[in-house]
Amino acid sequence: MKITPILVITIFLLSWLLGCKKEPELVPNLDSCRIVKQIYKNTWLKGSKIDTEPIIVEGRPVNVSTNTVTKFAYDKAGKLILETVDYSIGSTVKQTYMYFFDLIIKSTSSTSFQDNRSEAKDTLFLNKQGLSINAHSGLTATYDEQNFLIKESAGTLDIKKYIIQRDNLISLDYTNPNSDISHKQDIYEYLLDKNNLPNNQPFWGSASKNLVTRYTETVLSSETYPIGPVYQIEYTYIFDKYGRVKRRISIGKQLNPLWPFEADPYGIGVTDFEYECP
Repeated sequence: MKITPILVITIFLLSWLLGCKKEPELVPNLDSCRIVKQIYKNTWLKGSKIDTEPIIVEGRPVNVSTNTVTKFAYDKAGKLILETVDYSIGSTVKQTYMYFFDLIIKSTSSTSFQDNRSEAKDTLFLNKQGLSINAHSGLTATYDEQNFLIKESAGTLDIKKYIIQRDNLISLDYTNPNSDISHKQDIYEYLLDKNNLPNNQPFWGSASKNLVTRYTETVLSSETYPIGPVYQIEYTYIFDKYGRVKRRISIGKQLNPLWPFEADPYGIGVTDFEYECP
């Protein structure tokens, strides 16, 4: 057989291609993944041409724009030490966390778009489980053995009761005779085959195990607001190739036209997530 230059080149290329091995992709340790960046978008800036993204919601086109960008920083032990929220209007809020044996000091510094500045400090006292006794609303928090928040109280009055099933919060019962809404109940539904987002503030208690798909708010007693189901949010998700939540879309609906509140402006919120997996 006569060896031609073309045959030599062909043999060389085949040998080179067969010898090349694609490096295997490094799969992150998903158990160690934590959120480092969170971008929240909504329709608040209607008509804005800046940072506008067209999306389809329930078959109709909607434009959303960035409202806040939140960044999280952690120490070597994985504890949250800095949370920075940048608002599209130019304001910035920074929260730092300092950890001690039985308390956490949270420092908050705010800078408005007019360059006005403010500082504040909060002390979160911890129980033997390492969980904050101070609830978000200034109430006293009680947890179960799995670190789930089950009650928030003001003295002997139980303001909020949380029902946990299969490691998910399924019901929140709110009672306050001094409020415009004296009795309210929130019901949560879940995507049971998908794990929840990482919980970077475990000192507030365990987070639900799975991703929430629907939240329904029902007023049971009020002299000011309508009685019955009043508001609902449905959540949909987009996942990355590792199964982590890449985007969450929330769609809020008034179940009673007299209900004046909504979670997101015009009922639509979009949140994108970025991770690191040390």
